Formats: sequence, structure tokens, C-alpha cells
Amino acid sequence: MQRLLARAVDKVRGSNAGSTFETEIELQFSGTLAFDYVPEPVVRLNLYSRLQRFETLAEIDAFAEELEDRFGKPPPETTMLIDLARLKLAAVNAGISKIGAGPVAIAIEFATPGSTSYGRLARRPDCVRRQGRLIFKIATQPGPQRLAAVQELVLDAGAL
Repeated sequence: MQRLLARAVDKVRGSNAGSTFETEIELQFSGTLAFDYVPEPVVRLNLYSRLQRFETLAEIDAFAEELEDRFGKPPPETTMLIDLARLKLAAVNAGISKIGAGPVAIAIEFATPGSTSYGRLARRPDCVRRQGRLIFKIATQPGPQRLAAVQELVLDAGAL
């Protein structure tokens, strides 16, 4: 609640100090807190809400440990949800505004083209620049393989 209030105050004052952007990620798959893993709908909703508010990897890691302590070993779809949260945070830290991936390529857009992270990725031999986006000719299947390929790109940008 305090973060929302601080952002609202910064917006009214015209300050960008507390402003952040969200990275849009479209990988053609998602993670979830499965009904059979967290059976109570209200608890699941609260957990999703908490996960959306984390701003550090330490918070996400502690959350993952809490899930395992409370509900047992997470199923693959829950592990994927946690990994996607880590990816999103790393992408924000790298200045990436959008990631889109399909069967034949991965596209990345930066909030500030020309940034150091942008330059690192643009030098890759599999990179093509097109309309402000970096396109990587990397074929992947939805799921862990695609996530790993995108994580590698974000790592190359210097964020993970």
C-alpha cells in the first residue's frame, strides 16, 4: 500500500524518482498456482498478489521457500511461475520493456534503445535490429526451453 501511495505522490509532483515500468512478457505459456497445490481460492489469490509486488530476487526466493514450506514441493507450473517472476524482475533491471517469443524467434524491446544492455545484446551474431526491436533467430518450444533461451538473453544483457 505504501508503494502505491508513494508512486501516486511522485506522479502528482511530476517526479520520476519512484516511477518504474513494467516489462511485458509474452512467451506463449505461463505458470500457475495449481488448485491441487494451493486448494483455497482466497489463499491462491493472495499469493498471486504478493508475487506481483516483489521488487527483489531475495523476496521472490523467500516466497518460493515459503511456498515449499507451506504446501510441499511445487509442481512444474508453480516453478515456472516463480521463474517467470524472476525473469520479469531481471528484465526490468535491464531496462527491457517487452519480450515476445514464438517458435522461430525472440524479440526484445528496451525502454531506452541505446542503453548499455541494448548494446550488449545488439552485438550478438544472431541479432537483427528491426523497428527499434532486437530480434533473435532462436527456435524454441513453449515451456522450459523457451524460458531458458529468454533467460540467457536477459543474462547477456547483464541483468541476471
